[in-house]
Amino acid sequence: MATVFNRKTLKVRSVKNLGWLLKHWREVKRFTVNDCNTPIAEAMLYADLDTLTYSTPFASKTVLEGFLSRPVFRGLRVNWFGEVKTIR
Repeated sequence: MATVFNRKTLKVRSVKNLGWLLKHWREVKRFTVNDCNTPIAEAMLYADLDTLTYSTPFASKTVLEGFLSRPVFRGLRVNWFGEVKTIR
């Protein structure tokens, strides 16, 4: 389930899907990807915006890597399982 956490108000709300992130792509500052220890997800994606953090699980690291390679995310930093990279 995708969620958005407001770091100012400390409120969490559910959002429908990755469409929310794509709608707000201009506000994304950086990404973090960590292991997700669940039977249905290999990775957890966090996108940091100005005062918000979007998070969603991904069943496949390969699919997540493909999603992050979209042209709108090029040049952004991603902490990929502890290794800091720039999306190209």
